[in-house]
Amino acid sequence: MYRTYHMTNPDVFYNKEDLWSFPVERAGGTRSVVEPYYIIMKLPGGEREEFLLMEPMTPSNRNNMVAWLAARCDDPGYGELIEYSFRRTA
Repeated sequence: MYRTYHMTNPDVFYNKEDLWSFPVERAGGTRSVVEPYYIIMKLPGGEREEFLLMEPMTPSNRNNMVAWLAARCDDPGYGELIEYSFRRTA
């Protein structure tokens, strides 16, 4: 659901200009969707490392990562969802 509803500009949302999808990986001649994975990392602006469940996101029908979503697995932020979008370059 978030692949569509992350858009905050009504015109962009209505025209579906920024749809996201799950990345696809190729291994051994087969293609499969990248599954969410656990990682330990320090979030941008964070004070310490955290245990996270992370999912990268790509634009629909493209293979460059534009964002990632993470669910925090440590207290006090357990269950909190975080989106990190990469800056667009011209």
